[in-house]
Amino acid sequence: MNRTTRLLAATFLMTSAVAGFAVAAEDYVILKVNNANITASEVQDSWKTMVPDENTPAFADLDEKVRQNVLRGIASERLILDEAVKQGVDKSEAVQKQVEILRKKIIVKQFLEAKTADMVKEADIKKEYDRIVAGMKDEMEVRARHILVATEKEAKALKARLDKGKVSEPVKSSFGWHIIKLEDKRRVAPPTYSEIKPRIKAMLQEKALGAYIEQLITKSDLKYFDASGKEKPFEKLPKEVGKK
Repeated sequence: MNRTTRLLAATFLMTSAVAGFAVAAEDYVILKVNNANITASEVQDSWKTMVPDENTPAFADLDEKVRQNVLRGIASERLILDEAVKQGVDKSEAVQKQVEILRKKIIVKQFLEAKTADMVKEADIKKEYDRIVAGMKDEMEVRARHILVATEKEAKALKARLDKGKVSEPVKSSFGWHIIKLEDKRRVAPPTYSEIKPRIKAMLQEKALGAYIEQLITKSDLKYFDASGKEKPFEKLPKEVGKK
């Protein structure tokens, strides 16, 4: 993708609000480039696409010098865009192909976000949490100390001296012989519901979405052809490992 195409693509993303930021009621014109108005919400969307880190501060919270640097960059892009449009670059086949690709991706992204939002209910998350916690009831965590010696003979002699405390039989590893003393043992405390809820929700959404997509594929009419137009065998879904 050449520089002009990247610019147009970036501008398309910005104006389409692909990051999902809604225009606030108090939105205002923050920059004028010739006769074109650029709103604060457009700048915020553009800033978030430049630095897509969830911990990145909002544009309004940036230092004034940084804000003006960002605005200069946006102004430069708009001026270059205007020149490119004057020369008909936006009508070129290469640009139109890229715009169509981006359009499809944005549509799919918005649809899947809306679809997954309703796929998992609170009750589903709670049920999965209860299952995970039940599976952890027999899990134990231990705290131990160990002494490492070179030979089994040394380990046995040391064990005899330590038998008044609770120590293990000598255990061999690639490093030598270990005498281990168990100091504490307790059941693993399960994570709280609030701690693990986001991960459970994401996992269930991914699972539900996968099932939904498989259903679409199964019901569809898919045909696969070679370069000569001859139809080839095609498996709609990959076979499970170990199955023929």
